[in-house]
Amino acid sequence: DVVVCDKPAGVESVAFYEQVRTAFPSAIFTHRLDRNTSGIMIFALNQKAYDLLFAAFRDRTFDKIYYACVYGAFEKKNGVLKDFMFKDEKAGRVSVFSEYRKGALPVETGYEELARGEKTSVLAVKLYTGRTHQIRAHLAYYGHFVIGDGKYGDDRINRELGVKKQLLRAVKLVLHFSKGDYLYRLNGKEFSVNGDMIFAGLK
Repeated sequence: DVVVCDKPAGVESVAFYEQVRTAFPSAIFTHRLDRNTSGIMIFALNQKAYDLLFAAFRDRTFDKIYYACVYGAFEKKNGVLKDFMFKDEKAGRVSVFSEYRKGALPVETGYEELARGEKTSVLAVKLYTGRTHQIRAHLAYYGHFVIGDGKYGDDRINRELGVKKQLLRAVKLVLHFSKGDYLYRLNGKEFSVNGDMIFAGLK
C-alpha cells in the first residue's frame, strides 16, 4: 500500500518520484521535500492509500521530525515558534512576520536542541503547520539559519564553515489513522532514517 524512501539532497521531489516509479510503477506522489533537503518521503501504491495519505498531509495529522544544523543557538533549549508567513510566488521565497499582514498565514514550528557547538547547534524540529520553506525561513527569521542554505542563510558563513550542502534532513515520520481506515494497521507506525550527517556541521 505504501513505500517509504530516503530522498538524497540535491534532487527535486518530482525527479525522485520518477526514480521510485522505476521500482514501484504504481507509486503515487503524495508530498514533497525541498530539493536540498534529504530524508523520508512516503508514496502511495494504490488509490485508497493515496486518498488517506493526501488527506493526512493536508490536515497535518502525521508527526514529521527533522534534524537541522543551524547557525548559533536559541537561548531556550526548546520551544514553539509562532509567527506569520507570506509566500512570494514570483520570487520563489517566503517572508516571516511577527504580526499578521495581508496574505500571510500562521506558521508554527517546534524545536528542541540536541547538541551545541561554539558556532552552530543541532535541533530536532517538528512541523505543526506545513508551509513552503517553513523550517528554513522560520529559523532564519530568528537568526538561526540552516547551515548550507543559500537562500535564507549567509553564504559567507557557509563558506567559513566549509559547508556546501544544506544540513536539513527529514528523519522521522509517524503515521496516524482512525479506526476503520483502510491503512489503520499502520496507525502509530514510525519510519526513521539516520540523521548523523547533520551533526557533522556541529562546530
